[in-house]
Amino acid sequence: MGQNEVAGLLQQTLDEEKANDQLMNEIAERAVNQQARNVDEEDEGDDEKDESPSTTEEPAPKKAAAKARKPAAPKPAAPKPAAKKPAAKK
Repeated sequence: MGQNEVAGLLQQTLDEEKANDQLMNEIAERAVNQQARNVDEEDEGDDEKDESPSTTEEPAPKKAAAKARKPAAPKPAAPKPAAKKPAAKK
């Protein structure tokens, strides 16, 4: 396998990793935002009982999503180039 082929496969892997990271972030943000909405709805129900103003702040989705995101596995080291064979004597 030539260096150009290896470079192409590594770039393809990086592109796939980036797309997967973006998708996981979107999924995590949606989940965190849904949880925040659920908490807000519960707080609204509590406000009716004790009539105290709600002071809860909505969490920053990106920070919460980053916490929810699973750390990426370490990337394997690039393969070492094959050793060159000495030229045959004539």
